Formats: sequence, structure tokens, C-alpha cells
Amino acid sequence: DMGDLNDAAGQVIAEHTGAEAGMVTSGAAGALVLQAAAVVAGSDKAKMSRLPDTTGMKNEIIIHNIHRFPYDQCYTSVGAKLVGVGDFLRCLPWELETAITENTAAIAYIEAPFIAPYAMPLPEVAEIAHARDVPVIVDAASMVPPRENLTKFIDQGADMVIFSGGKAIRGPQGAGILAGRKDLIEAARANGSPNQFFGRGLK
Repeated sequence: DMGDLNDAAGQVIAEHTGAEAGMVTSGAAGALVLQAAAVVAGSDKAKMSRLPDTTGMKNEIIIHNIHRFPYDQCYTSVGAKLVGVGDFLRCLPWELETAITENTAAIAYIEAPFIAPYAMPLPEVAEIAHARDVPVIVDAASMVPPRENLTKFIDQGADMVIFSGGKAIRGPQGAGILAGRKDLIEAARANGSPNQFFGRGLK
């Protein structure tokens, strides 16, 4: 049964990442799409069935301008709108705080070797976000090794974090890992295959 298989795989991922829950995805890019669907539509079937029409939903994902990357289109594919903050070098706390509104679905944070050294530290971003009940979604697709990074970002306040299942983990190149808060992982799974919603094709 695919549900049982996904449950078991999620438990293994949770154990290794220190997260409440986890799931296998169709690559890191598929995980980005499901991250966005989870924070915008949640597990609300009425909202899920409307994606990518996000009219009336919390549909803004804040991202540091220095974190913009080729795959952020995965976030907008579900109808989310990216709100850039800061400049090409840095983002200051007050800029992030000012950008958060009633339409904010999440704050995206990119961990990658090419990111500028002046990015706000993830723990500081998480503190600002959580004070306003906003989740932080992290793309750390290329950050393993070292092995410690599997737990690092959850420990630093990430609500959902992505890793590539290929690359150094040496799983199938078409595999990804998504770990995080139980409610958000449940929402990501609800939006994905084998369910008949936006992520159905992300097998």
C-alpha cells in the first residue's frame, strides 16, 4: 500500500533529520513545489483543488533577494507570489519584519555554497518569522555532506527543509527528501501523488 510505504519512509526520514515528519519526493524540485502548496493551500481540499488560482489565500512567499535562484519558479508554479527583501548583498531584520503581512504564507530561505556571506542567519530569520506565526521553508538540496546538516536546519528553526536524494546521498537522481513539522508534511503529502491535486504528477 503506497500510504503505508510513504508512512514508513517518512518515519525513517524523521529519525535521521530530527524532524517531526518526513516524506520522499520527486527530486528536490518536486519538494519545492510541495513546500509551496503546503504553506499556501495547507490540507484544505477546497483550496488545494483551486491551485494555481490562489485568489483570497495567503499566497506570498518572502525571499531574500540574494537568495533568488533558478528553481524559485517551483514556488510560483502553485500560484504563490515571491516578495523580495533586501538588496544584492544583504537583508536586514527590519526589512524582513516590514515585508510580513496578512498575505504572507512563508519565508523561503536558501542554503547553498553560492549564497552571499551576509545573508541573515537562519536562526534569526526563524525567530522573526515564528514571532508572527509564519513558517520558514528551507532549500538545502546541495548541503549534504556533511551528515550533520541533516539535522542542522531543523535545529535552527526550519519548519520544512529539502535535501536532494541524489548527489552525495547517492539515492536515485529523481528522489528528494522533505522533512519538517508534522502538519506541514501532512499538507505536502495531501497535495502530492497519489492524491488528485496539484502535485499528482510529482511521482
